[in-house]
Amino acid sequence: MRQRLPFALPVVLAGVLAGASAAQKAPPDPAADLRAALAGLPVAVTAEGPGFSAGAPAAIDRLLQARAGAAEAEAAPDPVLIAELARSSMDPDLWSTFPDTWPQSLGFAISQVATITQAGAPPTEMRRITLLPGAAGPVPAALTATGYHEEPSDRGRLFAAGASEFAIDLGARRDDPFGGMLGRSSRILIEGDTLLQAAGMGPVMALSGGASWAARPDMAAILDALSSWPADPPGAAAWVNAHVLLRQSDLAPMPDIALLLDGAARPEPAPGVPFWSVCVIALLVGEGGTSSAIAIPYATREQAEAAARSALQGWQMPGPGGEGAKSATIGPLETRITGTGPFVMIAAVSGGAGWADAPRDIPYWQILRALWNRDLGEFGPPA
Repeated sequence: MRQRLPFALPVVLAGVLAGASAAQKAPPDPAADLRAALAGLPVAVTAEGPGFSAGAPAAIDRLLQARAGAAEAEAAPDPVLIAELARSSMDPDLWSTFPDTWPQSLGFAISQVATITQAGAPPTEMRRITLLPGAAGPVPAALTATGYHEEPSDRGRLFAAGASEFAIDLGARRDDPFGGMLGRSSRILIEGDTLLQAAGMGPVMALSGGASWAARPDMAAILDALSSWPADPPGAAAWVNAHVLLRQSDLAPMPDIALLLDGAARPEPAPGVPFWSVCVIALLVGEGGTSSAIAIPYATREQAEAAARSALQGWQMPGPGGEGAKSATIGPLETRITGTGPFVMIAAVSGGAGWADAPRDIPYWQILRALWNRDLGEFGPPA
């Protein structure tokens, strides 16, 4: 005779419901916006450049609204503040016009940009801009009013400015952030809520397909590592910017020429880290402040641990121009290793509780300034 288990079904159902409840309460993935941005960027378009950038301006607006509180939830977004926080994910061309003019010249506001990725270098730089659902409706009319004309296309709607590709015509200047102030040619392909922009059709079409960065194992490991980084409070933060480096040699320290000419002793160079093929500098913002992370994937845990030790050592050393140690000028560095292969070394600085009031003072901007000044040698090639 088969034995009855009268309580088995309720117990199973209770377990299923508990699991469903736990899943519903799980905080959102803080790296979701960067995943979406990198899912649309083909690896092939970044093959020849030093790197690329990705950002999520709409997420910044969302976090600003949450920070303002329910009393100001309906307040208009501040395009200038969003731009200041998103600026590292945008090249200088996007600042030839102020972001508060975008609704008129482009048909959308910066707060409606869900994700943006940029790759390449002049004259073949390219941008992939994905808008919030439904936000692309006014774009064709705005582009036409700005000086674009529509051209035949078997893929979406194509708008062009400038008779020749990759050219500058000072007599055909226009008010848009894609080189319009100089009369630079521009091609914009609208596919649903996504805009693909470049100075010629070659880069535009290159952006429209191919294996994406989000699917690359090393980048997937980095995104997983960023997802697991603690946020305070959980669920109220997002990684909104990523500056992706593909050439470790670009981080090699450059000595201060003035010190050499004066015969001053050259500071000991930072030790560098084991060789890498991709490095991500990312910004997390939330109610509790910011985290600015440098993430590097390695094939073995031993390599990742060696990188963490070297990064901590270099962070406490003076810069190549005699600057103070970053541990004092930027903040203490925290490192951790995540993953089961690739193994991701994350070195991060927390702080910047006033990110909404003084975005240029957060550690992320200080790290980027160090990068541009060739003072990030602790993550460069091993000495």
